[in-house]
Order: sequence, then C-alpha cells, then structure tokens
Amino acid sequence: MASIERTAYPRFSVGRLLKEQELEQFYSLTPDEYQYINKNIRGTKMRLNFAVQLKIFQRLGYFPKLTTVPLVIIDHIKKCLGIFDADINFHYEHDTTLYRHRDHICSYLKITRWKKNKVKSVGQAIHPGRYLATQVAYQAAQTMNYPADIINVVIEELIHHHHELPTFDQINRLVKHTRALVNRKIFQNIFIKLDINLIKTLDDLFIKSSHSKTGYNSLKRLPKNPTITHFKELLAHHDWLMSFGSVENYLQGISKIKLQQFSAEAKSLDASDFKDMNSNRRYALIICLIYHAQRRAKDALVIMYCRTIAKMHKKANEKLKLLREQGEEITKRLLGAFYDVLAVCKEGNSPDIMSKNIFKAMSVHGGVGTLHSECEQIVAYHSDSHFILLWDYFAPKRKTFLQLARLLNFQTASQNKSLINALDVLLSNDGELTNDVDISFAPKEWQKLITNPNKNSKRYFEMAIFSCIANELRSGDVYINGAETYSDYRKELLDWSSCKPLIINYCNEISLPNNAKDFVKMLRNNLSDIANRVDNQYPTLTELEIDERGNPTLKKRSPKQRDSQAIWLSQEIRNRMPERNLLDILCNTHHYTGWAHEFGPITGFDSKLNNPIERYVLTNFTYGTRLGPTQAAKHIKADITAHMLSWVNRRHVRLHC
Repeated sequence: MASIERTAYPRFSVGRLLKEQELEQFYSLTPDEYQYINKNIRGTKMRLNFAVQLKIFQRLGYFPKLTTVPLVIIDHIKKCLGIFDADINFHYEHDTTLYRHRDHICSYLKITRWKKNKVKSVGQAIHPGRYLATQVAYQAAQTMNYPADIINVVIEELIHHHHELPTFDQINRLVKHTRALVNRKIFQNIFIKLDINLIKTLDDLFIKSSHSKTGYNSLKRLPKNPTITHFKELLAHHDWLMSFGSVENYLQGISKIKLQQFSAEAKSLDASDFKDMNSNRRYALIICLIYHAQRRAKDALVIMYCRTIAKMHKKANEKLKLLREQGEEITKRLLGAFYDVLAVCKEGNSPDIMSKNIFKAMSVHGGVGTLHSECEQIVAYHSDSHFILLWDYFAPKRKTFLQLARLLNFQTASQNKSLINALDVLLSNDGELTNDVDISFAPKEWQKLITNPNKNSKRYFEMAIFSCIANELRSGDVYINGAETYSDYRKELLDWSSCKPLIINYCNEISLPNNAKDFVKMLRNNLSDIANRVDNQYPTLTELEIDERGNPTLKKRSPKQRDSQAIWLSQEIRNRMPERNLLDILCNTHHYTGWAHEFGPITGFDSKLNNPIERYVLTNFTYGTRLGPTQAAKHIKADITAHMLSWVNRRHVRLHC
C-alpha cells in the first residue's frame, strides 16, 4: 500500500503540538453551530460529544477513532461550550448514539456519507462515494502513476463534491486496483504494437555478452565528462540506441509523467528482475526505458557539446589575457623580422632574388607559418575579442561537431531562420561561402572576421555557427526533435485558444495589466523606477563599479566583520556543545520531521523491507557521507551488507520522492 505520510490524507500528526491560533481558527464553534447544538442535542455531555465530532469532521473530512482525538482539542471545545466540570469527558456509552450523531452531523453539513444507499434511485449509483472515487482515480491514473498522487486527487474531489472520506486503507485499495487496471491496459496496448523482430531484439538485451554485461545494463549507462574521447563514445552509444528505431509510435497517448515513471521503474531493476514479470509489463517497461534513454542521450550530447564550446571559448580568452602579458616580447620579434625583410627589399635585387632572400630572412625568425601565427596573436592582443584565437581549439573537434550537427538535426523555434540556413550551407557545401549567405545571426565581432577578405573566412564562418548554436540551445531558440530537456518548448505550452479565456483572471491574481499597451507602460515605469533607485544609491554602493567605457562590474561582497562578543559566544557554544553521532542526528531529525517516510519503492507503494526506516537512515548516512556501501557496511554495527545498502539506494531513492 502507499505510505500515508506521502499523501494529503488528513490526520492528527503524532507528537505535534497544536497552537492556540490553530485551535481558535479550526476548532472554535460559530454562533450558528452553537445554536444548532443547544437546540437539537440534550445533555451537557452529549453536546460536548456532538461538538467534538462536528469540529473534527470539519477539519478532517471523516470521523476518526475517538481515542485519536487530541485532548487539547477537547479542552478547547469544552471552553467554547462553557463546560468547566472535569468529570464531563468526551466519551460515548453506546455506539447507537455515536452513529446517530454522525448522521446528524453529515446531514447538517450536507455531506454524502461513505456507504451504500438503501434505496437506489433511477440513474444513481448504489455507493455514490465509491463510484465517484473510482471515476476520479481512473481519470487521474491516465496521467499519473504514483499512488500517493492519485490518492491526493481522489481526496480533493471527494471533498469538493461534499463526500465523506473513507478510511485510508479503503481509498488506498481502490486506487491500487484502479491504477493496476489502467497500467495493464497501457502495457497491453504497447505489446500489441510490437513486431516479432523488435521483440527478439529486446529479448537479446538480457543475454550476457563476453564482458559479463547485458545490453539492458547499457541502457542505464550515464554520460561521462565532456572530453572529445567521451564525446565519440557518447555518439556511438546514441547510434546504438537509435538502432532500435523510433519507439515513440508505441507510446502514443501515454502521459509524459507516466513514461518518466515507467522508465525510472525499469532503470531501478536488474536484468534478473524481468524473468518473473508479465510479458506485457516486461516489454512495455523496456520500451519506455529505451524511449527515455534515446532522449537522454540526445540531451547528453547537447550538454557535452555546449560544455565543449564553452571550454574552447574559455581557453581562447585565457590565451588572450596571456598574450596581452607577453605581447611586448612578440612585438619585438616581429619588428626584427620586418626589419630584415625591409633590408632585403632595399638591396634592389631582381624580384626572383629578392623573393628568395625574403623567405630566407623569414625562415631565420621561424618561417611564414610562425610569423603569421604570431601576427594573429598580436592582432588579437590589440582587439577585445578572443574569437581570432579560437581555431586552435576548434580544429581538433571540427569533424566531431559536423558529425553531431548532421546527427541531431538542429531546428529553430524563432522566426529568424538565418542560423539554421547558414548551418545547412555549411553541411551541404562544406562551408564554402557565397555572397548570398545571411550571416545576420552572428554578433558584430564574428561578422567582421567572416567578411574580412584577408582572414580565413571559412574558419570563422564555421566557428560562428557552432558558437551561436550553443548559445541558442541554452536559450531554447534552437531545439532538437526527440530530446528531453532540449526539445521544442512550445509543445509544452497551451495553445492560444485555451489561454485566452484565462488571461483576465490570471492577470487580476498577479496584479498585471491584461492588455499590451498598459503592460508595456507598467514595464517602462518599473524599469525607470529601478534605474532611478540604483542611480541614487550608486555613490554608496562599494560593490558596484562603472569604468570609463560605461561597463558595470559587480564585485563580491566582503564578509561581515563579527565583533569580539559574537566570536566569544560562538566559541563557547562549540566548547559546551556535546559531541553528536551522525546516525543519532539522522534518527532524531526523522523522529521530529518524518523525512525517512519520503523514501520508498519506485512504484510509489509502501516498502516491504523489514524495518524500512532503519534501512533508509543507514542508506542516507552511507551516501550522504560519501563512504559508499562497502566502507559503510564495514563500520556500521548492524546486520547489513554493502549489497543491501546499494540495493536500497537503487530501488528506493530517487531525485523527486
């Protein structure tokens, strides 16, 4: 079953103290309620019993066990009723009176009780509450997979339609059955679409290779560091994943959340876990894992590509700074070479002899290539751009970048197609520039280098394209079909026809104008106000500096200086604070906050482990301290192995619990 701690099922938390403000807000009787109780309930004790059940039901939505009601609530309601006799307690002698009071409360609050109707009307369900809960759970299970999420939706709808909430066990069993029904239907629909060849390919994933690893294990492999070697490995891994073909057709109509959870469940399992699994479920989970792995591989390629581009620019920028420091020495060498060339020219020899002597003079200084490279460095030194130094870092990766561009098929999400058109020219003509190529996508620094006839225009054209693509990928203006994070973000947006009716209410809630003219006016006024405030505060802002060119620089704030008394107090606290064991701290924090209840199987149900809280505490200690399962098992005085800790981490711990 699902853990009640992960749901919004209302209950009294054990050990939680109710504040006076909360008692006044939720458990005080209104004048109408006080009048109704005095009019319809006889006897002081019965009025107390009725009032307690009434306020508890209003707060929880169901009638809990009488023994679970906190005494502080009972005492507060006794004060509201003016009962000061200590002998009058909240207690029922007969169950008949208890149930009669509950029926009166639901009738007074106009709540439909969770029970079967004795007389069925035409078109009415025998059990209206169960019927509504089942319908809601079935609809929610189409888009959700975690039982706790579905339970929360069912609870919300039951409360919204004025139904009494069932016990948690009842609602949990209902959701579990409904979710299993929906998932079985989804798995069956996926399996029906699979052809025999693909099924054979999926079966081969569970056959061990010569390296004692299955193909299924390769599906779960994570990308490595952004080096060119790992780049090529990831490209090969991507090609292997795409050899399964596009599996998106098998998953049509399944919500994104369910696909993510199915793939997470498949990723948490070992190859041996699929042996006893139903065939429909087994193949469906593997298809979902392949689908997620394909999209994740494309994301990994983009991340590695963007990191590589950023690293190249960083190195070129660092080289520019270094050249500025070494520029004087290189300038002297170039002037010496130029002086020797001019001396040869002054000799007045024939052009052939002069040409030979010029090359001879330049060879003394390192040759044409070296001198040309040093000239480029000096030009870069005298400019503010490092782009001219980028080729040395770009050239070794050029072939891989071209392969990546052909593989990922970059698309643009904006109306400006110049960048993608330039990329098409690069891939089709191998970068041969023509006059009709639009380079408006590139910043002005790149355009100067590309259009300069004395420069290597083709080089700068390529580097500008790949650098701009990296920037556009980060902003979302360039996307990749079949990716996860870097896919077309517009597919996640509501269409305009759905948004338009919601604009007025949304703008009213967040206090924004609902028309373009007033919205632009508000933005301008806000910008002016902020600019004026910054201008007024600038003389006193020591962290903000503006140089002669008008470029602002925001410095890191220096730490605040603590006075001697604060230092003394901190030291005294350290001296007097007893030494604590990390495991004791984890146990204490769980006792007060219940954080360990957030962990559990990927399926979302309660753990079937013996003493799961202990396992979760030990697992968090193992990976939180970075000891690892092997070392932790050696130092923990408990009957637990490294495999147990690793198993819990893979099966019960995920990023979003």
